[in-house]
Amino acid sequence: MMASDRMLGALNRHLCVYGKRSNAVRELECCAGDRLMKTGSKKNYNRLYELMVQTFKMTRIAHLEPYLSVTELKHRYRSATNPIEARRWQLLWLIALSKTIKEAAAVLGINYDYAPSIVKSYNQHGETAIHLKKQPPKQRPTHALLNTLQLEELRLSLAGESPDRGLWTGPKVALWIAQEIGRERVGKQRGWEYLKKCGYSHQRPRPRHKNGDIIKQENLKKNCQTE
Repeated sequence: MMASDRMLGALNRHLCVYGKRSNAVRELECCAGDRLMKTGSKKNYNRLYELMVQTFKMTRIAHLEPYLSVTELKHRYRSATNPIEARRWQLLWLIALSKTIKEAAAVLGINYDYAPSIVKSYNQHGETAIHLKKQPPKQRPTHALLNTLQLEELRLSLAGESPDRGLWTGPKVALWIAQEIGRERVGKQRGWEYLKKCGYSHQRPRPRHKNGDIIKQENLKKNCQTE
């Protein structure tokens, strides 16, 4: 037996490990056989073998456990309300229709590395592996400066006069909060936020002219009220 014949026999035995060969692998095997018959080189054999194995892995049809039939997989895909679950069911349905993982992934436009993990999970755990796992709602951290009791005290204070007997503003509320909670300083913006939380809006006194006569203005108001 020639060395090239022994190499071809070894090549066939290695390919049997990967199961049924596809047409692309058979064509590549013919090319490899011609090359080996001409050269008989062990180096060429190793290169061709690696290429054939890679080609077979890309073109082989994945095995699906018979949990659901092709019709049931199609029904799951069509009736899924979640888009991610629908795409997973469609992947399994296409593979059940004798498409390769690469072909099915190309149809769906998903990453080829992601598709085998879906098939593997389905074979191991069945239908439950396709459904998305509901994550518990994340609790947002609270950044409240005042508790409920302190907030009620702030509302009572806002109902009265401010320390300078003017309108309550964001900086004044921030100063009140800083004194209430024992902080050195509270941002003016936080004071404005608590002012809005208590139902107050931005108020601005009517502008006055610097040369206006206050006495005449008051007399005008009185005359308008009497009329």
